[in-house]
Amino acid sequence: MFSGIGSNDASIAQREVVIVAHRGGRFDSANSLAAIKKAINYAQLHQSIPFMIEIDVQQCKADHGSDAGRLVVIHDSTVNNTTDSTGRVSTYTFDQLRTMTLRRPKKQIDNAVFKDISNKCPFMIPVSPEDRRIPSLQEVLDVLDVVNEQRIDSGISLVGLGIDFTHVAGRVDRFKDHFLYPLLEKLRPGSQLRKVSTPKMLLRQLAHEISIRNDVTPIQVISQGIHGRRNLGVLLNLLEESSIKFSVALQASTSYFPADIRGVKSSLGLYEDHVEELIKDNRFTINYNHKWDRLTHNLRRFTGFNIVNPFSLLPARIAINNQQAMAVASEEGFKTGFWTVNSKTAMKDVMKWGADMVTTDYPPRAVEIIEEVFGRNTQVTDEVVINEPDELPTKELVHVEVRREIEEVSIAD
Repeated sequence: MFSGIGSNDASIAQREVVIVAHRGGRFDSANSLAAIKKAINYAQLHQSIPFMIEIDVQQCKADHGSDAGRLVVIHDSTVNNTTDSTGRVSTYTFDQLRTMTLRRPKKQIDNAVFKDISNKCPFMIPVSPEDRRIPSLQEVLDVLDVVNEQRIDSGISLVGLGIDFTHVAGRVDRFKDHFLYPLLEKLRPGSQLRKVSTPKMLLRQLAHEISIRNDVTPIQVISQGIHGRRNLGVLLNLLEESSIKFSVALQASTSYFPADIRGVKSSLGLYEDHVEELIKDNRFTINYNHKWDRLTHNLRRFTGFNIVNPFSLLPARIAINNQQAMAVASEEGFKTGFWTVNSKTAMKDVMKWGADMVTTDYPPRAVEIIEEVFGRNTQVTDEVVINEPDELPTKELVHVEVRREIEEVSIAD
């Protein structure tokens, strides 16, 4: 999906690392159209580095006359934390959501990273104050398609889009999904997978909105934890007949992923050849949560206890730290990555370990570390052309019934 991504056993000089702008990066309000556009423009300034924009999606209320609500780009299932309004996303139409005022990010990236663009970039997307709002998934893909069509003409690697559909539940349910169920699953494998309700309407809509695209922008679908594997399996079943070539990512969340192919097959409900095809094509990534390694370091520093996390006390093919788990996954053929890595020291560590992707709120820091670790100059030297199209093309989102039934994921005993 991303050309040039190297494997962990390649030398440092030969490898490339994908920088993933977490929720668009802290260029502007999280998951806003402004942040996403600025992240794209920053990627344009460093075209020798593979870039991806990571976003979160929720399903809003259907417009009048529509059967299903479109997908909008926002992290939580409510608007409470990121806007000046309150309530669940599903109770608002897109027109209502796009008028809400978004809160500015803490420790925002200085706009100075864009100040010297003369004679350095062939194509930039204009950003206006009105872009600080909640966009739809289709709007984001439309903007990326404009940039990527230019990159195709110029022979430059494409900017991808990672779509995280994990955060659809409330806080109590998310605690169960991310902590309680994974813990019980490790104690008794296969016992917890069916306890999480599958967001069928959202998955149907996501499959539809991916399927109507023209396959210009590389798409990665992302889900987390034990429940995420089941939901990802449902989504892949819905997308099985789609002509769109996409990649997948599992966030290891609080539990160190054992990188067992049989376990992945059973939890995704896929035949062996499907899994092997994804791995062979470098389209299957396991992402590890950097925060757990950071928590371990702080616990060891202040208490003297060398405990990685609660799951490290259990056997069942669990690595003692993320570095070891990443090495196991890499040996099994998976691509590997870490999220959300914001300190330069941690970025340098995971890149030296062999991570293929680094998800961060601060892409400029990651670029700086790549230049240091890999010894490269990543600045673009081509002549600048500020491209301001009269109107970005938009894809009419007409509801199409997804006829393929959602299949129950088979769980191995």
